[in-house]
Amino acid sequence: MNGSEPKVTSPKESVIDEETMESAPFFLKAIVVGLGIAIIAMLALILYKIVTGPEAEEEAPEPVVETVLPPSRIEAKDFDVAVPQGAALVSMVPAGTEVFLHVRLSDGTDQVIILNRVTGDVSRLSIKPSGE
Repeated sequence: MNGSEPKVTSPKESVIDEETMESAPFFLKAIVVGLGIAIIAMLALILYKIVTGPEAEEEAPEPVVETVLPPSRIEAKDFDVAVPQGAALVSMVPAGTEVFLHVRLSDGTDQVIILNRVTGDVSRLSIKPSGE
């Protein structure tokens, strides 16, 4: 074949007729426009986060936590703490105005005695195996 020979395709196939060409359905156009807007919005959000930095997320109010500070000085007092007969002191932990006494009773169960050194109040916490 040289350049002087005519093309074999018919004229109807080579020319696109605008009258016979169908337009895209409306829902496809709406999807394309919606996705374009979503992409632009996401890029704007990313740019906003980069500009403002991580401090913008930490502006939530901090939870209110009430703490009771022990007095600056606790006066020395004598306290009598009653423990059951045959109990043995396992450990004693001071924590601020309170003292935690871990006592093992003669039957093998444990008890924690909480003594408030300011008021003199005594609380008892019995530790028993589950099922009793």
